Amino acid sequence: MELLARLPQTDLARLSVGVPVTVTPVGSTRSYQGTVWQISPIIDPQTRQGVARIAIPYDRDLRPGGFATASIRAGSTDAPMLPESAVLND
Repeated sequence: MELLARLPQTDLARLSVGVPVTVTPVGSTRSYQGTVWQISPIIDPQTRQGVARIAIPYDRDLRPGGFATASIRAGSTDAPMLPESAVLND
């Protein structure tokens, strides 16, 4: 399944393919994990919004044509944490 997320131009510029997304359908407390698989290169001149396509695994509780809230974790990263003993003092 897929969610079409309309995002402001400024947010769309910081987004990249593969970013994880948490999708919560309206009226539901259950969330689904998906990923951004495509970002539209076209911005609507009236609304200044573009579209990000989010792939969501199929679930029979999801309804095509329904509305949902998407929490996009753009800008997050996993980085190793070094112990203080690894830092040299001169």
